[in-house]
Amino acid sequence: MLLTLIACGDKDGGGVVEDGDTDGGDDTGTSETDTGPSDSGSTDSGGGDSGETGTTSFPPYDCGDTVPWDPGSGSEPSALTPSIGDLRISTSSQLDAFCDDYDAVFGSLIVGVPQVGDLDGLSCLKVVQGSLRIDSPALARLSLPSLRVVDGDLSIVGADQLTELELPALEQIGGHLELDGLPSLTRVDTALPRLLRVGGRVDLSGLSGLELAAGPPTLAYVGASVVVTGPASTDTLSFPALRTVVGPFQVSGLSALSTLELDALEWVGGLEIEDGELASLRLPALQMVDGTLRLEALDDLVDLDGLADLRCWRGVQLIDLQRLASASALRGRTDHPTDVAVERCRELADLDWLEDVETVDGSVSLVALPRLSSLGALAELRSVAGPVRLDTCRVVADLTGLASLESVGGLTIEDMDVLVDLSGLEALRHVEGDLNIVENDELFDVVELASLERVTGDLTITDNRALTPYGVDLLLEALGEDVVEGSITAEDNAE
Repeated sequence: MLLTLIACGDKDGGGVVEDGDTDGGDDTGTSETDTGPSDSGSTDSGGGDSGETGTTSFPPYDCGDTVPWDPGSGSEPSALTPSIGDLRISTSSQLDAFCDDYDAVFGSLIVGVPQVGDLDGLSCLKVVQGSLRIDSPALARLSLPSLRVVDGDLSIVGADQLTELELPALEQIGGHLELDGLPSLTRVDTALPRLLRVGGRVDLSGLSGLELAAGPPTLAYVGASVVVTGPASTDTLSFPALRTVVGPFQVSGLSALSTLELDALEWVGGLEIEDGELASLRLPALQMVDGTLRLEALDDLVDLDGLADLRCWRGVQLIDLQRLASASALRGRTDHPTDVAVERCRELADLDWLEDVETVDGSVSLVALPRLSSLGALAELRSVAGPVRLDTCRVVADLTGLASLESVGGLTIEDMDVLVDLSGLEALRHVEGDLNIVENDELFDVVELASLERVTGDLTITDNRALTPYGVDLLLEALGEDVVEGSITAEDNAE
């Protein structure tokens, strides 16, 4: 907090907070928060030119970086007349009297006046040092022209008739921005034209009437997640100044989405885009996905070349991408992902972007990849902490690409039509979970699993029409009685 309290009034909160600056000059009331690095290469939250504070320029990321760029909190207006402590305004008379005594609240402010159409009685409000919650169901217009800072959450909820929202001076929110239950609100970008920083979550999921999926045009930093769900009709997602999202950026329900306007986005704690008509994923500044990159049901997406500057991703899930032919842009961006899932991508023929992966902290799922013929790209993979699932990859004829694999958190091999044996799994020693070999029509040999030393879950070998009881018995005899800690089921294979 950059405010210094020189004098507070009586216990009723009627005192004045004087300017805490030491420069001797008058305050103009304008923000001193920089929106990016200064010319000297420093990121200065106080607007100074010395370059002695902050970080030197925005660096390239690698997977070791954990701290994203943050513009920092700016100054607050001076010479305030605050109400001290939490305040609730629930009647019209309280609303009309507020500006007679105060222009700030040093605490949280709850406004719930049931039958008013506007909150013009708060037109003087400049600062709320706690959270501001507005829950007035009859609101049709909400204008707080003087409000610059909310140190806690800003919540505007349950106003079915609200069509006009104007917060033209608001520059920073210390907590979450919650706009929920506002079906008549059509724009957010024009409502918050100066908002630079939100310390918590930005949730636009409760705005069913939005005409445009656009965030505040100057918003540069979000300290938690961004959630955008709909409207289905918009073709553009726009956060033009957004550089950092510490949590995941989640987009769903925009079935007409064809354009991303996220040209400034450099660091995100996860990127999840589901549904839409995106033919390319153009994120020219994105360097770090410090979480999972999840792309789902984007039927027109053919490649990920728009991520050419990406330096690191933690996990990746490519689901139901019917035209995706290449994910090579992800190659070399990690050797230690949290999870890998590639499912129902019918044009994807190789996994070359996984060639450097040695360990996976979570799961690996390769499902319904009809053009994938080899697992050779996984030659460096040694361990997977979670379960591995190979399912319906119907032209994969062998598992030799897994020759380095020593331990997994579970293993399922299912519906692999041309797989005749399990060659490639000779190095596998530990299955920390269940082991399932099911519905592989051409599989006649499983003895390659004889080197297993531990299976902590169940062993299931069923519905493999070419696998004889003799083949199963060879494996079970080689494993002995102590390797499988759970139950063993072997049935409905060949007679």
